[in-house]
Amino acid sequence: VNSRHPSTGTPIIVFDIGGTWFRSGILLPDSQLIDVTKTPAVNYRNHPNKKASELQMSLVAYLTDEARRLRSHFSGERLRTVSISMGAALNVHTGLILNSGPLWGPECRSFDLVKNLAKKDPSFHWVVLNDISAALLRHVAVADCAQYSKIILITVSTGIGARIYDTRTYAIPIDPCYGIQGEIGHIPIEF
Repeated sequence: VNSRHPSTGTPIIVFDIGGTWFRSGILLPDSQLIDVTKTPAVNYRNHPNKKASELQMSLVAYLTDEARRLRSHFSGERLRTVSISMGAALNVHTGLILNSGPLWGPECRSFDLVKNLAKKDPSFHWVVLNDISAALLRHVAVADCAQYSKIILITVSTGIGARIYDTRTYAIPIDPCYGIQGEIGHIPIEF
């Protein structure tokens, strides 16, 4: 996850997918967020009769439907890029979501969200990033970080997680094999 590449200067559709709320909007090149919506998350607590796989496909349906709605309401250039801040452990190399217990419950399995989104609507370019990584990159973008060699963001809520940003490489270090980013939460350990 590298923050050195500048913005393309085009608006993008953005999502913040958490275990409690789903948020969406359009991020303009000047960092203004417009057409913001907030809806209760489709999770295993709200829908106890749905299997984890059904909840995963419900997320795909929500994301594609909402991205289409946002694009249809936006005047100007065509929106093609969708960036998703996902409350889940994921493999950055592949985009595979390793686990999102707050959304899909303790029995959930890995899920290829990007593949399923691209299959359902290939007219968009889908990008998925861990929510803590996204928050850290936002803080780094607006703060004067030159005096620090590394910056860490720790979050404690329904889950716990952390990310480190290396100011020398302009990146969040990633495990070369598993693609995870210093997870201290969301990954179950089976005994």
